[in-house]
Amino acid sequence: MNSKPRMMSPGEVAALWGCSVKTVQRLRKSGKLPCVELNQRVILISEVDASICYLSLSTSGTTPNGGRPWKG
Repeated sequence: MNSKPRMMSPGEVAALWGCSVKTVQRLRKSGKLPCVELNQRVILISEVDASICYLSLSTSGTTPNGGRPWKG
């Protein structure tokens, strides 16, 4: 199957994770959360990358939402 991954904005990722958009931006800028920057205002994050990042943070003992369960 050749399906495309769902792309989300930093705000959608923040809502899914239950954290602030600034947290998502920090993770993106640090390189922990891969993204596609179409220009300065349009930033897209694949749902798969968001899931992998969240899981890797949760297994390292930190989560972007302070330990609350993911809303996904």
